Amino acid sequence: MWLSKVINTQAGGPVIAPWEVEQLPEEWLELALKMATDLPEMQKARQKAQKYFEKYRKEHPSYRKVK
Repeated sequence: MWLSKVINTQAGGPVIAPWEVEQLPEEWLELALKMATDLPEMQKARQKAQKYFEKYRKEHPSYRKVK
């Protein structure tokens, strides 16, 4: 049941029932678990980079301005 909850959370909605999990290929199960554990860290790193770039753009108002 836990694994189906992880998969459904990653998919953004109900896509698999608990009794269907055993029918999935092993690679899909590994991917779902990896996304559940690594994706939040990856998103944090991307947000940090975006904040840095936004700060740079505010400090340099002519950045990417077409004349």
